[in-house]
Amino acid sequence: MRHYHILKELINQEKLLSSGVVANNQMNRARRCVGKNSYQKDLFFNPIEFLEERLLNNESVSWLDICCGEGHALIEAATHFAKLSINKNPANNFHIIGIDIAGMFHQFSTELKYLQLLEMPVEDFEPSQEFDLITCVHGLHYIGDKLSVIQKAACWLKKDGVFLANFEPKSVKLIGKQNSNGVFSNFLRKQKFTVDYRKHLLTLKGKKNFALSFEYLGADDQAGPNYTGQPGVDSYYKF
Repeated sequence: MRHYHILKELINQEKLLSSGVVANNQMNRARRCVGKNSYQKDLFFNPIEFLEERLLNNESVSWLDICCGEGHALIEAATHFAKLSINKNPANNFHIIGIDIAGMFHQFSTELKYLQLLEMPVEDFEPSQEFDLITCVHGLHYIGDKLSVIQKAACWLKKDGVFLANFEPKSVKLIGKQNSNGVFSNFLRKQKFTVDYRKHLLTLKGKKNFALSFEYLGADDQAGPNYTGQPGVDSYYKF
């Protein structure tokens, strides 16, 4: 087995956040919630329909979007719910939070008081609530410790919440193993995730607390294009 330092020169979180690859504005900057270039298309899932259904039977409904870009999808959803009749208006029981490190958020009405767009790395986010829905549209491609973020998202869900994220298993590497994406996919499946290779989609239904069997070593921001055609970040681990 070759030594780790010969395989890759990995970078830490601080260097990764300043990487030009992570600052890529071609991916999730301007996606809408539904329609042609949208979350609905990339996740095979309509967030607005899901949240509408939740509002029928729940006093409080919440959505967290990781790597939200300019926040267009969240603004679209928040605006949609603001137009509901007064007896259904979710201003006091509806919460939408978007996180993105770039902070280049599109302007939105101050009347959408239940919408928050936060400029920060997801690794620094500490929620004060659980969520009905957590999404990450083409965001994991640029995160260093992908498994840790997935782990956090799983425990931030409500007991019947849903997590959906675009996911490329090949971007998660195990030191000392040439083809390791199956190792991580099998691990996630044991935690009740669905790993869809064809759709490049990771899904979890229901809150899940679990420990990681892997230690994060660092990231490679020179991994080159992934299935999207855009450069991504590979994440390296060891047992």
